[in-house]
Amino acid sequence: MPVEIFSAEKELSRMAKVAYVFPGQGAQTVEMVRDLYDNISASREVIDAAKDIIGEDLVNLMFDDPTGELNKTKNAQPLILIASLAILVGYLDHYPTLRKILPRLVFGHSLGELIALVVAGVLSFEDGVKIAKIRGEVMTSAPPGRMAAVRNIPQDKLNYILSAFQIDIGVINSDTQIVLSGEEKAMDQALTYLTSQNIKARPLPISIASHSRVMQAVQPQFASVLDAFPFHNSRTPVISVFEAQILEEGSAIKTAFIEQMTHTLDFPLMLSTARQLGVDTFVEFGPKGLSRDGIVSGNIQALDPSLTAFNIRDLLTIKERPLSF
Repeated sequence: MPVEIFSAEKELSRMAKVAYVFPGQGAQTVEMVRDLYDNISASREVIDAAKDIIGEDLVNLMFDDPTGELNKTKNAQPLILIASLAILVGYLDHYPTLRKILPRLVFGHSLGELIALVVAGVLSFEDGVKIAKIRGEVMTSAPPGRMAAVRNIPQDKLNYILSAFQIDIGVINSDTQIVLSGEEKAMDQALTYLTSQNIKARPLPISIASHSRVMQAVQPQFASVLDAFPFHNSRTPVISVFEAQILEEGSAIKTAFIEQMTHTLDFPLMLSTARQLGVDTFVEFGPKGLSRDGIVSGNIQALDPSLTAFNIRDLLTIKERPLSF
C-alpha cells in the first residue's frame, strides 16, 4: 500500500506562515522512532513499507545497532529519511486536520532536501527511499573526504586555506560558523594549519566531503541514476539547497538536487528566502542527533530568536507540540 503524506485531494488549503523542514546526515540516533513504531500505526506502516523497499535488516538498524552501522553514510541517509517521514506521518495522524493543509513551503538540510521532495509530492515515498539509499552509496564511493566545523575564522585565513589546500566551504551555518569540506589529505593539512593559527576546528564524524569539489567524481553517476525516477511538480514550493531557489517545477527541482552535491549549503540564505515568503514558523520533523532539541530548528533559533522553530521527533513531542497557525 503506497505511503501518502497529505490527503490526495487535488486542492488543499495552505498555511500562510508555516514551513516544514527536515534534517540531514548527523540526525541519526539508535532507537529513533521506536516509540512511534510501537504506538502509532500510521508511523509503523511507513517503516514497514520501507522494509519492503530496502530490506528489513537495514531498516532495523534504527532500533538495534550493536556494531555502529547506523552512522555509515550509506545506511544513515535512507534511515534518516524513513524516520523523518514516519515522524511527520505520526504527527499528521495525531492532528488529522493537518493532512488537508499544506505548509507554505518545505526545505531540508542537505539530505533533508530529499525528504522535503517526498513531502511536497515531487517524489513518491518508494522512490525517495530508493534514492536516499543510492545517494548514500554513491557519496560513499567518492574519494575519501573529511568535514570540519570552524568558528570565527578571519577572512584572510579562510581565503588562504581554500586556495592553498584546494578545499571548499561545504556549509555556511551562520556568520560565525562554517563547515569546511575536502579531500582527506587536504583537510588534514588545513586542520594542521588552523591549529598553528590558534583557530579551533571540530572534525565531524563523517568520512565524505559533502558539498565540495570531491563529489564531482560521482555527481555524473548520481545524475544518471536519477533519470530512472520521475520528478513531479511540487504541491507546495521547495527551497533548494543549491542557490536557495524557490522551485515548483519537477525538472528544475531535479537539477538543483543534483547540483547541491558539489555546492555550498548556505543555510542563512535559505532561511532568508523563507522569510521573504512570509514564513515565521518552522516545524522540523526528524531525529535530533546530538543536538539539544533539533538540528535545523536549533540553527534557525540561533540565527533569529524572533522566529518560532521546534522539533518533532517522538511520541512526547508529537503530543506536547501542536501546531498553531
